[in-house]
Amino acid sequence: MKAVERLLNEALTWEGYCEKKNASNLGDNTPEGKIVNAGSNNYTIFGKHLIDTTGAKDIYGIDYQWCDQFVDDMMVRTFGVEMAKLLLGGWSAYTPTSASYYKRMNQWFSRPQVGDQIFFRNSERIHHTGLVIGVTSTAVKTIEGNTSAGENVVSNGGKVAIKTYSLSDSAIAGYGRPNYGLVDGDVPDVTYPRWVKSGNDWYYRIAEGKNAHGWLDIKNADGKVRRYYFDDKGKMLTGWQQLDNNYWFFFHDTKGSSLEGAMYVSDKDGRQFIATF
Repeated sequence: MKAVERLLNEALTWEGYCEKKNASNLGDNTPEGKIVNAGSNNYTIFGKHLIDTTGAKDIYGIDYQWCDQFVDDMMVRTFGVEMAKLLLGGWSAYTPTSASYYKRMNQWFSRPQVGDQIFFRNSERIHHTGLVIGVTSTAVKTIEGNTSAGENVVSNGGKVAIKTYSLSDSAIAGYGRPNYGLVDGDVPDVTYPRWVKSGNDWYYRIAEGKNAHGWLDIKNADGKVRRYYFDDKGKMLTGWQQLDNNYWFFFHDTKGSSLEGAMYVSDKDGRQFIATF
């Protein structure tokens, strides 16, 4: 399956997802998860997933305006963190910045192709974005986050929806075109090593069907290397653990944190902190 198909298949599974009134239940892409806890406060699973996977807490938020976060998260879910960042040109939840990345890479166009990131403008600036899922001689079809059904551009509509616009619509600022050639061809649909979550447990998969075991130093999305421990089934350990001839170790145990599972050390005064290597 080509890269664009993989991306749009993922995005389309989220059609109808509604933003939430609080962070207590951010839902998922099941029929129930899309509408559970629906509200109007911009809380979404997309921002949380981006924080947890990329570590970019200063860029993404679970209660931010989220059209741009929707696009970035679809990239991460489809291609993984490193490739998504490469395709997008960088991390951003601010549409003018995201558009500038494509312009900087000379990947900005006035006519669309399927798989492009479409950008919309108002009287002040670029203010909304989505993904192109179809193109005809007169129209462009999109899937967008934080919008609503209808003919006009809606930049704060609260759900994931499919839209159609005239190619001559003056609200369209242009199209950013990711270099999907980086992931097309004879490459596997997934790359390794990669983090894999099963239920509430995390695993670090080093090859198809093979999980890491024991101690492992892993470079995170923020560029820092941290130490983890995986049991004989490959599950990442958290909290206090007795290992290595019964010595005790503590691993960050806050569920959902991007640092979950990272090992702590103590300084000479007994103060504890997450170690980097």
